[in-house]
Amino acid sequence: MSWRPTYRSSKFRNVYGKVANREHCFDGVPITKNVHDNHFCAVNSKFVAVVTESAGGGSFMVIPVAQSGRLDSHYSKVCGHQGNVLDIKWNPFFENIIASCSEDTSASDPQL
Repeated sequence: MSWRPTYRSSKFRNVYGKVANREHCFDGVPITKNVHDNHFCAVNSKFVAVVTESAGGGSFMVIPVAQSGRLDSHYSKVCGHQGNVLDIKWNPFFENIIASCSEDTSASDPQL
């Protein structure tokens, strides 16, 4: 009878992450504080979408993956809801279409 440990050891116990350089990070992205139980970002192979704070309704930013570094404070936002944006999801078949829903019980799917 062979001896086996009572715990399972991970294959990844000696793998460590490395922090990316400033040139390869997104900096200055205003993240919302209203989304507590849902995701505040969605990513596909072309874009990163982040739910942001805005006055007078919900909005989110769509940032190309190739663009990195510090974002301008007046970076364009996708607006179209009267309430706060609750969730955003990318279409799995068409990478330029994103769906969003908000507190005002509306849903939209703008094409970028």
